[in-house]
Amino acid sequence: MLTAAANTIPIQGISVVMATCNGATYLRQQLDSILAQTLQPAEIIVYDDSSTDETLQILETYREQGLLQYFTNTVRLGVIGNFQRAAAAAKPNNYIAFADQDDIWLPDKLEKALHAMPANNLQPCLVYSNLLLIDAEGKQLPGTAWEVFGYHKYRHCLHTFLFANFVFGCTTLINSTMREFLMEMPYKGKLNHDAWLALTAFSLGNAIGITEPLIAYRKHASNVTFDNSQKKSMIARIGRNIRWLLGTNDPLKEYISMVTLFYNTYQKQLPPHVQRVLRRYLKLNGKPFIVKRIALEFFFAGKWQGRWR
Repeated sequence: MLTAAANTIPIQGISVVMATCNGATYLRQQLDSILAQTLQPAEIIVYDDSSTDETLQILETYREQGLLQYFTNTVRLGVIGNFQRAAAAAKPNNYIAFADQDDIWLPDKLEKALHAMPANNLQPCLVYSNLLLIDAEGKQLPGTAWEVFGYHKYRHCLHTFLFANFVFGCTTLINSTMREFLMEMPYKGKLNHDAWLALTAFSLGNAIGITEPLIAYRKHASNVTFDNSQKKSMIARIGRNIRWLLGTNDPLKEYISMVTLFYNTYQKQLPPHVQRVLRRYLKLNGKPFIVKRIALEFFFAGKWQGRWR
């Protein structure tokens, strides 16, 4: 469901949680953008994954000013483990906003995300947004993230999410109920925590997307989420499709693995209509690309909103 904003702000504060690892180059800009929010976070918690650059010195400077608290891992945990520890350290009833170490938040990011959050905390809820794109020097690049990936061309719901994760963790705000699902998350595959939380929201609670970009996502050499593959030539796209047809590069393999684990973990809690959707989707496991491509058309039926743009 896409929305603009709700009318009331819930009473809980917001804990911003950040995972760092050798992020000294852009860390100050990100922290300053968080501290400049129109709605100030109640706390900023950083978990560092054994950085060897100046990240810890930068964090110590902000800690000395009383602006954040940080912790260090003696052994690297990876993205999921790092965010789990940071979220566990947050105040129990707070909303949690995830932050990467190298982005820049727009000034009203937290305010608009919190306005969109439903007041009902009994269900797991997640708010996410579109992103601007900037280069290593901070210059804005053409198009938003949703435009680059084509996520603006269809309605965001469980059916479409199962074929592409349009929920970027660095934009998300979750409620305290959703935090429990993060803490007990059994998934350790290639997809990150954002995919698991989005699947939880679409299946068991609420996922609210804001079409407006609320952060500037930095594209640089160490950040591969957005790469040049999104602007592939026609020949490159044909080659990719041939590899899929031959079964040498299955774009849904990791997704199906995650959904299988999710379904087995929460089957008894899932509403009947969600169970039906997930069971139909899981039948694609091991099927050739052409079958999955046909299934995409079935799952997306009635959900396109500008397919050919």
